[in-house]
Amino acid sequence: MTEKQFTVEDIEDMIYQFGVLITDASQGILITTLKKNFFEEYKKFDTITAWECFVDQVNRIQSVVELHDFLAECNKEDWKLLLERFEG
Repeated sequence: MTEKQFTVEDIEDMIYQFGVLITDASQGILITTLKKNFFEEYKKFDTITAWECFVDQVNRIQSVVELHDFLAECNKEDWKLLLERFEG
């Protein structure tokens, strides 16, 4: 299996696609999470456990959004340096 050599443009496109996966109005992570019936999903748990599960879910989504925002803030020079270190 050969390793793919990524370019800065590849990475920027991946970050864009990652953003689409998060925010797409019909199937994105945010909208599908908001559409969940958490009452139904956690009804078999006691109130405290259900609340902890809900909070964990919200925190996971928040972490994904923060990761995307961090990656999107990197500039071309940052990605070039990272790619050089990755390849070397």
